[in-house]
Amino acid sequence: MGDVGAYLRDNRGTFVCLNLGVALVTLNGYATSFWVPSMFIRRYGWLPGEIGMVFGLIVGVAGVAPAAIQRMMPNTMRAQATAVYLFVINLIGMGLGPTVVAALTEDAFRDKQAVHYSLAIVGGVSQAAAGVLLLAGLKRYRQSLEYLKDWNDDIKTADPARGRG
Repeated sequence: MGDVGAYLRDNRGTFVCLNLGVALVTLNGYATSFWVPSMFIRRYGWLPGEIGMVFGLIVGVAGVAPAAIQRMMPNTMRAQATAVYLFVINLIGMGLGPTVVAALTEDAFRDKQAVHYSLAIVGGVSQAAAGVLLLAGLKRYRQSLEYLKDWNDDIKTADPARGRG
């Protein structure tokens, strides 16, 4: 983990912005996945079977997670960087997303019927913060891609046999 830690430290601005930005997108995704069915039951009186059909189609169309971290990491470090990335996005997304919606609904609004307001707040705040982080990380990301190029060139120079392939 020594080389990976050093590489991540050298690219910490990019790595932090990407991890936290996507974690906030994930927070909203988990919050929505967890609470939208309850919202349709509470607000519109839908049955679970109706929700499953509609929500399943919506979730099935959702996009794929970004591969930016894969692109900025040397091949030999991608698995460890991906593990850190998945840990961060799931800790924040799964750990906080549904919980924050529940807390807002029960503690701030004190009304189980207000879950739609909680979803709107969590979605708006997390997506805005994610946008700021991801935008802030864009310049750093470009620098990290250059850093990767230099890193790979240094490896080829230090050990020409490792540079082939």
